[in-house]
Amino acid sequence: MNGPVELSIADMILSLSLVAIAIGVSLLRGLGLVRTVLWGTFRTVVQLIAVGYLLHAIFTLDRPLPVVGLLCVMLAVAGWTATGNQPLPRIPLYPLCVWSLALGAGATLAVVGFLVGPRPWYDPRYLVPLGGIILGNAMNAAALGLERLHRELDQGRGRAEAVLALGGSPGQAAREAERQAVRAALIPVLNSMMVVGLVQLPGVMTGQILSGVDPLTAVRYQALVMFMLLSGNALSTALAVRAARGRYFTGAWQLRLPR
Repeated sequence: MNGPVELSIADMILSLSLVAIAIGVSLLRGLGLVRTVLWGTFRTVVQLIAVGYLLHAIFTLDRPLPVVGLLCVMLAVAGWTATGNQPLPRIPLYPLCVWSLALGAGATLAVVGFLVGPRPWYDPRYLVPLGGIILGNAMNAAALGLERLHRELDQGRGRAEAVLALGGSPGQAAREAERQAVRAALIPVLNSMMVVGLVQLPGVMTGQILSGVDPLTAVRYQALVMFMLLSGNALSTALAVRAARGRYFTGAWQLRLPR
């Protein structure tokens, strides 16, 4: 089997024609996204080059501290991103989200690390990309769950206040809202699991096949990735929604909805 096909600088420059297609669609349809597309393209190139040099340095050092430090930075950025554009104030919500992501994604990564068994345990070739995949998806799921929790409590305010008036606790009053929030956050990963291999060949599998790995080996890794996404999303979202619930009730067990 041939090795991976190398992409030259010229090839990458020519790949910008794909960006030009998106710009053309925006211009023709009046979407007003030209500046956003250009800015996104610029950030993509700069960020990927920067992380490429950073990973090269971490791989060269071959020490656990830089690997753990990079994962902590990724966790901090994921928590900040997940709490953006949320109905709750960002500052008090941020540590709750970071803690939820740390527990949910961390537990999942620990199990995956045990199954994959890299030697040494902090091997950045495994820990960094797997941790990034788990955190990135858990971040999106937590953001969806937090937004849905607010919407459910807002739309079901009468029901929640009735439970409180009858002597129910905030946990009882928000139980249905929490359930719907976590359920909604898991829909994207569940949909992906339904069509993986039929409609979609995900990134891990595609990348390994392009790099010359046997397809059957790539399939096993992709199955592991799908399972870890489900676990990380479920744990992180459930914890984030549970932690955020307390911000919607006063010490006197009264519902408060931030505007």
